[in-house]
Amino acid sequence: MDKQLRKRIYMFYFAGAFNLVLGIWVVMAGGELEPATRKTMMLFFFGFAMVDFWFPKHLKKKYEEQQALLAQASPVQPVSQSASQSLPQSVIQPAADDSKPVA
Repeated sequence: MDKQLRKRIYMFYFAGAFNLVLGIWVVMAGGELEPATRKTMMLFFFGFAMVDFWFPKHLKKKYEEQQALLAQASPVQPVSQSASQSLPQSVIQPAADDSKPVA
């Protein structure tokens, strides 16, 4: 996987964990807030945490699809047995005594 993509994925996971911690902090220590404010903050933090954990999976899926398309666009064809049989023997097996000096 690309180094830059891996770094981006790790940053999304970090942001998701950070949003989870902040959401839990609002649940635990947000008792003195107005109920509407508390709900809004909880929805905000937990909503972004969900997006931060979903988006890396989406990025990986898109990367794998892109790699599959690239592989289909330029396939590397291995030399088959029948193709090697149609080549002259001098191409397949070079002469055994190549060390003779040319006169």
